Amino acid sequence: MKLLAIDPGTSCGYAIAEMSGDKVNVFEYGIIDIPDDIVFGKKSIFLMNRIKQICQNNKIEHVGIEDYFASSRFASGTDVNYYYRGAIQIQSTLDGIPYTMLNISQWKGYVAKRSTPTKEQKKLYGNAPSKKIFIQQALWERFKIRFPNHTVSEKTGKPIVFRYDVVDAVGQVIYLAHLLGEIKEISCSVKTAEDVVFKKTSKKLFAYPPALV
Repeated sequence: MKLLAIDPGTSCGYAIAEMSGDKVNVFEYGIIDIPDDIVFGKKSIFLMNRIKQICQNNKIEHVGIEDYFASSRFASGTDVNYYYRGAIQIQSTLDGIPYTMLNISQWKGYVAKRSTPTKEQKKLYGNAPSKKIFIQQALWERFKIRFPNHTVSEKTGKPIVFRYDVVDAVGQVIYLAHLLGEIKEISCSVKTAEDVVFKKTSKKLFAYPPALV
């Protein structure tokens, strides 16, 4: 069974895996960059078209979508939260592909054995970055899934600062497989690109395991 997990957002992480018996292998992951110079209606259509393309190219049989999240502290992001998830649900329905909403605390708990980073991780990486990096750390330590320290830009084809959305998507597709069957073996066959050394960057770079930065 081919599975697709999506971490909705303007920088939309996705991961594709194949589940066979009690084994699941992640064989593709990446980022869908939604244009910021168009209205939300067109953004939703853009995302729907990309999802349709990915599903057709990979013969996806089940889609996992990180569940809705709304908070009064982050009200400015509510439109993204609902528009993009709704777009994915609609496209999956149009294509006749079943989808599952993935509870945020539960998928993180399955992957990392906890839903939030430790105090030590927050101190090391910072409060906000640690919310992403503790999943990256768990994927390496538990399943030996390693990510490069950079992302390749869709626009330029050149390395840019790593986009952690893809890390969450990988965790989500593994959890989706767990929900659909009894999984005993987890692997990733994506070839990891060699780390790059950024001469200049406005952001402090982290990676787990430590990279050449």
